[in-house]
Amino acid sequence: MQMLNAYQRRIVDFYTARENYDTDMTRDRALQHLVYAPPSMGDRVLDVATGTGYVAIAAAQQVGPGGHVVGLDLTPSYLEKAWVKAAQAGVNNVEWLEIDEADFMVPSESFDRIYCSSAIVLFVDIAASLRRWYQWLKPGGTVCFSCSSVDSFFTPYILQACAEEGITLPNLHYPLGTVERCRDMLLTAGFRSPEVNLVDWGDWMALGSAQGRWNGRMWFHPHDPLPGLDEAKLTAIKAGFDRAIAAALKPEGVWHEYLLFYAVGRKDA
Repeated sequence: MQMLNAYQRRIVDFYTARENYDTDMTRDRALQHLVYAPPSMGDRVLDVATGTGYVAIAAAQQVGPGGHVVGLDLTPSYLEKAWVKAAQAGVNNVEWLEIDEADFMVPSESFDRIYCSSAIVLFVDIAASLRRWYQWLKPGGTVCFSCSSVDSFFTPYILQACAEEGITLPNLHYPLGTVERCRDMLLTAGFRSPEVNLVDWGDWMALGSAQGRWNGRMWFHPHDPLPGLDEAKLTAIKAGFDRAIAAALKPEGVWHEYLLFYAVGRKDA
């Protein structure tokens, strides 16, 4: 079991308590990575922040018995679910490791494909992670990660509510929140011919559902100021968020932006 810092513990506790993780959307969102960067028979694959193993298990099936998949995650309960899923699917060419990506030690040029589904924005140093992945890839290998647009998940309303209470909340989507930033990050890490594919998962939500999307407390960022605030301030921030959502209400409901970028980078052969 890996020793966790306070930031990692918050993330693990959140996902451990999240009982509705395995949904059709979670599955479909994850498996899309294999569409944009499909593995080949015999490939060695790394799935970073594997969750309950959607990408890793599907990749293991596609690479066949001559291939191998490693799934990394920090949440023990999710890795247990991944192990059960793999066993039920008869997949035995995948291993699960409870470890942070930054602490994973592997020789250079170990993998043909590296995937990361919707978790890269949680990393403390995204640029450093991409540099590591570049080193871990074999020549000609590919990386595929997904991230959200800068305004996804009602982020503008969350930032507005915090600002009204004098709190500057960093936008965790900012580093990769546009097509251009995804491409620039990949190029800076050494990848060539980056491409970014857009999939719109947005939808109209009823007012109550939209207001319930954020509890006024949870925000995954290494420099998140919310844990240090008192209860009155957190309550005021949540009230401000609810007001902002109500002001955005239209006859169709409240638009919930969820624009996902699937970024693919290639290492020169």
